[in-house]
Amino acid sequence: MAHLRQKKGSYYAEFYDPCRHPKRKYVPLRTKDKQAARTRLVSLEREYAAGERDPWEGRLEFGGVAVNEAVAQYLDSRKDRRPRTRRSDKSLLEAFAGSLHPGCMVHHVERRHVEAFLNAPTKGGAQRVSSTKNTYYARLSAFFNWCIDRDLIRDSPLVRVVKPRVEKKVPLFLSKKHYDKLLKTIADDVANKGGGHLPHVSLNDGEIEWLLDVVRFAVGTGMRLSEICYLRWGSVDLDHEQVTVKNHESFRSKSGHERTVPVAGDALRVLRRLHSQSPSSSGAPVFTAARGGILNATYVSKRFKHYVIEAKLSPSLRFHDLRHTYASWLVQDGVSLFVVKDLLGHQSFEMTQRYSHLAPDTLRAAVRGTFSA
Repeated sequence: MAHLRQKKGSYYAEFYDPCRHPKRKYVPLRTKDKQAARTRLVSLEREYAAGERDPWEGRLEFGGVAVNEAVAQYLDSRKDRRPRTRRSDKSLLEAFAGSLHPGCMVHHVERRHVEAFLNAPTKGGAQRVSSTKNTYYARLSAFFNWCIDRDLIRDSPLVRVVKPRVEKKVPLFLSKKHYDKLLKTIADDVANKGGGHLPHVSLNDGEIEWLLDVVRFAVGTGMRLSEICYLRWGSVDLDHEQVTVKNHESFRSKSGHERTVPVAGDALRVLRRLHSQSPSSSGAPVFTAARGGILNATYVSKRFKHYVIEAKLSPSLRFHDLRHTYASWLVQDGVSLFVVKDLLGHQSFEMTQRYSHLAPDTLRAAVRGTFSA
């Protein structure tokens, strides 16, 4: 019988046998999550009891598991991830398995195989950009680390692969002037096609009047498009002027964690108006499509891009840049990057540091306040 032990945040399985040397043997479970550690501990105990594994002698002999079989098992183990993440993992890993010779075993994958896949041109013949290579590297690394945990390999072939370097880019965001121009372009189009008297209905060529509400709410909260599409009235607290990004049966946040976002200004007015027009059950979506139901994120993105072009703004602007707009305006107003980090729900401060260049006056004032005397 093994025991679960924690050292410096990581979990280990402690095996004890007074007849062995040393009497106690610690096997790393390679996780800081207690529930995941318990699951791996049970698996180790089962192998130990069946004589399939000896903690004192090291790992099991590697089984002949093909890469495509390991990929299928890996994807099956990640059913709790967001659907979009699972689809991306499936597409990438199946493409990687297809780049190897048929029947290739996991423990036969070498550095050269990974490098050849990362550096392979796209279907159009162009070279993959560094950000794409970086994403591929991270997902392949997660897969091979999973293989190590399952004793399919001893070391990851990515250990000797140089991680692609990604050039840090300044986030694209709307100035307040361009934001007003975008809203006016949408509003003018709605007025021209529907006379301004057809709220929440489909207009000519599928245009949507409530895109105005979605854009205002996105800029006022910094929430991701998926979070907005799946926002339910049960997560809205109008009395305390806040909404909570919650996980539920149909949605999981990017980080997997829930967070509370204060709402004010136009975003709050949008919520109050929508609630007064059609008070709904707690499980109903806040923003609905023209004929009811949850908004389609892809459709919203395309409509947003349509109006960006109509307003003659940068064609590079995406809906996600409204989140950058929210953060950028906060930083420009002197809000601490640490506060912005919490509002955006970033897992690492490195993500939030992208906005530091927008607060030069704040940085200068901090230095002067300390050293001018």
